[in-house]
Amino acid sequence: MKKNYLPLLFNLLLLSPALIWGQQAASLNFDGQNDQVNCGNGNSARITGSNITLEAIVKFDSFKTNVWEGNIINKEQGGAGTDFGYMLRAGQNGMVNFNLGDGNWHEISSPINTVSTGVWHHIAGTYDGTTMRLFVDGSQVAQQTIVMSIGNSNENLVIGNWSQGPGREIDASIDEIRIWNIARTPTEIDTFKDSSIPVNSNGLVALFDFNQGIAGGSNPSETTLLDSTNNNNGTLNNFSLSGNVSNWIGDSLLSEPDQSDLSVMTISPNPMKDRFVINHLPSISSYRIYNSLGSLVAKGNAKPEEFIMVDQLPSGIYFLRLKDQHTFKLVLR
Repeated sequence: MKKNYLPLLFNLLLLSPALIWGQQAASLNFDGQNDQVNCGNGNSARITGSNITLEAIVKFDSFKTNVWEGNIINKEQGGAGTDFGYMLRAGQNGMVNFNLGDGNWHEISSPINTVSTGVWHHIAGTYDGTTMRLFVDGSQVAQQTIVMSIGNSNENLVIGNWSQGPGREIDASIDEIRIWNIARTPTEIDTFKDSSIPVNSNGLVALFDFNQGIAGGSNPSETTLLDSTNNNNGTLNNFSLSGNVSNWIGDSLLSEPDQSDLSVMTISPNPMKDRFVINHLPSISSYRIYNSLGSLVAKGNAKPEEFIMVDQLPSGIYFLRLKDQHTFKLVLR
C-alpha cells in the first residue's frame, strides 16, 4: 500500500523549519569592496534642525586607513557652503566618528582603539541642539559643545558606503540600524544598546533589523532591506548573496524577544480565504510565507491587529515564519 508522507512533512516543517529552510539571518555582511544599501531620499530620512540620533550595531572585520573611509550610516551632501546631512563612520585603527553638516561639517571622533575587529559594538551619535555626543557600548567617548542646525541633504541615505561613488565602504557585519529625529538620552542609549527597540518609539524614523534571508545560504532574491517603519526600504547593491561574506548571516548581538509573549499568539481565521491576523503579536515583525515544498511565496512586515493579505495565493497548505523563527501552519481555501 502506498504511504502518505505529507502529514510527516508538515510536522517536520512546523517543528523544525530551520532543518528545511535553514536559519533565518540576523545581520548583513559588507565586504568592504563595493557592497552598499541605498535607502533613497524619503521625507523621514531628511532630518534637519537641532535634534538627531544615529545608532548602529556593528562587528568590524577590518579598518581602512582613515575614519572617513568607513561609512556605516551616510546621508552626506558636499560642496562649498552646502555641506549638509549626517553620518556615522569608523576606521583608522578603531576610531569612531559622528559628523553633522549645517553648510559646514562639525564632527567628533573617539580615540583610536575604541572599537575592535571581531567583536559586536553598539555605536551611537546624538545631538540635542547644544552638544554632540558619541557613545560606544553605552559609554560616552567624545563630545563637543556647538549650536547649529542640520541642513537638508538631497543625497540618498546609504548604509555601508556613501552615495557619491566608491572608496568609503565598510568592512563589517551590521546587526541593526536606528535613525531618530530626536536626541536620545545617555540613559536610553545605554539601556537599549543590546536590546531590540519598539518600532513605535517616539522619534524613530528608520529601523533596520536585518532579520532577512537565510544565514549563509543562497539569497539571490533577498535584495531589499526592510525598514520596519515602512519609510526607507533599501536596495542591496553588489552583494554576492551567497556564503558568509557579502551576504545575510546568522551572527547577532541583540537579545531575543520575550518568548512568553510569543506563546499566546494565534492565527485567525484559520482556515482562511484571503486574509488573516496574528493575534497577540507584541510588536511589528518581519515574516515569510512558504508553500509545502519549502519555496518562499510571500514576505513583508506584520503589524499588531492588522490583516495580512494572501488573496494572491492559491488554495493549499502554507507555513508562516516570523523573524524569531516562530512558525504557524496556514490553510487557504
